[in-house]
This record gives sequence, C-alpha cells and structure tokens, in this order.
Amino acid sequence: MRSYVLNITILKKKNMGMFSWRSCVSGHDIMNMYNKLHEGITVVLPDDRVLTGSYDGYGRVDSIDIFDEMADILFGIKDRDLLFKTEGAFEKCEKMIKVMLPSEYIEGMEYDSLKASESAEGQGHWFSSYETRLR
Repeated sequence: MRSYVLNITILKKKNMGMFSWRSCVSGHDIMNMYNKLHEGITVVLPDDRVLTGSYDGYGRVDSIDIFDEMADILFGIKDRDLLFKTEGAFEKCEKMIKVMLPSEYIEGMEYDSLKASESAEGQGHWFSSYETRLR
C-alpha cells in the first residue's frame, strides 16, 4: 500500500469549476458529457481501482467524485474540499490523475505503469489546439 504525506495548511480557496485532461495513453482530450463527441472516461486511481463511465466535466464519473476518491487516498477522508483548502494538495492531486478513453483501457493496467494525464486547455468541451483527432 502506498502512503502519501502532505503538510496540511488550510487556505481560503474556492473550488474550481470544470476539470479536463488529456488521455495518459493517446494524449487526446477527454470530452465531457455536454459535448456530442463525449466517449466516456476511464480513471485509474493510485490504489489501482478503475472508474469507467460518463464524465460530467466537474470531476465526477457517473456518480463517483474523482476528487473525493483522491482526498480519501491522500487524507483518509472522502472530502474533495480538503484538496482545495490544503496548501499544495490540489497541485499534488493534479499530478496524480491518470485518465484515458474507455477504448484505450486494457484489463490489468496498473497505476504505476501509466504516466500522469496533462490538463486539457479546451476544458473538455472544446478541442484543444494540440488535438489531432479531427484533422
């Protein structure tokens, strides 16, 4: 089991809006469910659990909040607000997110074998400038 240590300093920060990533496998933007090109999302968590479903753009795969899950891994409490209130926690979490299109997931993929997903400038609603799928 992995252990993570964070220095907890509470800040006055508000939760951010939309979250978007590029696939850690192909580099393609993960589109949210409000875009007609939405293909879903697969998330591999640091404890090797896999979430697959529809992505709402706000950090939820179907009814599961990715950031609640990450807070549970980092702090032992399913509370996404801890990531935004604790200095450095959200930034650490962002570097730990590993997502892909469901069609890219191969059974048995492990968290440690995947690179981190980069943020997508198109916010999961518009294609980013580097997106090549429609060219």
